[in-house]
Amino acid sequence: MKTFKNAFYKNRLKAFILTYCAKANYTCTSQETEFIKSRTNIDNLDHIHCEINKHNDYQIIQKIVHGINKYGYTKNEIESLLNEMKEMIEISSDYNLLKQNTYRGLKYILR
Repeated sequence: MKTFKNAFYKNRLKAFILTYCAKANYTCTSQETEFIKSRTNIDNLDHIHCEINKHNDYQIIQKIVHGINKYGYTKNEIESLLNEMKEMIEISSDYNLLKQNTYRGLKYILR
């Protein structure tokens, strides 16, 4: 039971992190949304968008770090997540400095 629950919350945390990266430039393209859905099997990201919108960057980063620690991400899982983050921000034609800096910041914090 605990393994299933952790897997569910890890998946949700992944969607939260990927959405945060996608929204670094204050928008989330349809390509990014589809990528996040395909990697997390979450059909509706509205709740995650709302949660991101009600917090500032510091609060969001605190939630991410807390979730990574709480659900026991391994180094391999963190590397996999970083690779997915990089892939997600590069799929859109609006790849820009804000997204790149968000990725770099999270990469530094999570490693």
